[in-house]
Amino acid sequence: MLVSFLLGLNWNKQREIQDRDEERKQTILAIKALQSAQKSTTEQSIGDLEAERIVLEKRINRNREKISRFRVRDDYKDIEKQLNEVSLELHNQVNKNHIDRKYLEHCRISAKTPPEIPTEDPVVILEEAGAIFKEETLRSLEEIAHFHRQVYKNRGEFLQSEVDRLDSEITARNVRIDDLSDRKQNLLEILQSSGALETLTELRRSLDNLESQAEALKARINDRKRFDRRKDEIAQEIIGIKKLMKFDLDDRREIVDEAISLFAEYTQKIYDTPAKLGIDVSDKNSGYRFTLTIDRERSREVNQMLAFCFDLMVATLRARRGHPFPTLVHNSSTFADTDPKQHGLALQLAATTSKSEGFQYICCLNTGTLPYSHLRGFDLDNYVWLCLSDDLEDERLL
Repeated sequence: MLVSFLLGLNWNKQREIQDRDEERKQTILAIKALQSAQKSTTEQSIGDLEAERIVLEKRINRNREKISRFRVRDDYKDIEKQLNEVSLELHNQVNKNHIDRKYLEHCRISAKTPPEIPTEDPVVILEEAGAIFKEETLRSLEEIAHFHRQVYKNRGEFLQSEVDRLDSEITARNVRIDDLSDRKQNLLEILQSSGALETLTELRRSLDNLESQAEALKARINDRKRFDRRKDEIAQEIIGIKKLMKFDLDDRREIVDEAISLFAEYTQKIYDTPAKLGIDVSDKNSGYRFTLTIDRERSREVNQMLAFCFDLMVATLRARRGHPFPTLVHNSSTFADTDPKQHGLALQLAATTSKSEGFQYICCLNTGTLPYSHLRGFDLDNYVWLCLSDDLEDERLL
């Protein structure tokens, strides 16, 4: 902004655009601060926040509906106890059925595969082998064989009776299991739609918490929208100001051309090549943009001389327009890295220009770097007003 003021450009618009740019930066920082306040690792857009709001409002509506259907029961604990008892009995009945089904399967398999009954008379076998028995012994063997045949017969009847018994008990338990399942479902429905007073209190506390989150989220969304709108407005304002600055720059073309011409003239006297001064309104940066270019390799020395010529051009324009305090001051760093030839040419240019244009030029120089061999008859000592040295205390600046 200072350069545009010194050159006589529209520095007020330059200040406006810088103020808007600073406000835009602060707005962007505010948006980032809102994001950081949520401790989120990813930046959320307004669309993301709106989606989060919808999900949160659905949770709130579900909680409100649950509370509206909720009924406080004094016997809630008793119902819970009944539910536990029903669940335990149901579990036991299912386990018993499982065990009996395994046993039933075993009985059915056993009934289908009865043991083989010996067809030969054991007494005949023994007699053929030469055994001689008393009549009482023969009678005992016959009774044993008859007993075995009876056992084989009774085994089949027993297995069939077990199958019938197990079928009956499993069927009865299935009926009981259905009854218990219905009872459990009824108790669960009662518990889901009702509960103790403590449960209702907890539901309301949860709803209050969700509603607080929703209000905070809505406020955050409104802040984001407000900042985003302002950011867009600032961008449009900057575009409008830049448009006016471009028109204004065209209106000040005479001033701009004079500055460009002087800069080219001064640089040509130092490098035998005119440098180019570009003055326009930047599309990216804030306000005016000044570019210094020259057809030679850029270095620190060249940059210092371009800056010197630019300052000399500004001082010349201000002197021509009669601005107060027509003075240009350079310190020794301006010529610190310059080639002695360009150093000498710059000092001569400053002396002749300041005299012809009517302004004062002051510079600080180190005696060890004075370019006496490149002054071309220019008597530098005639322009020395003050010498400072470290040799004596009264010659020191500090």
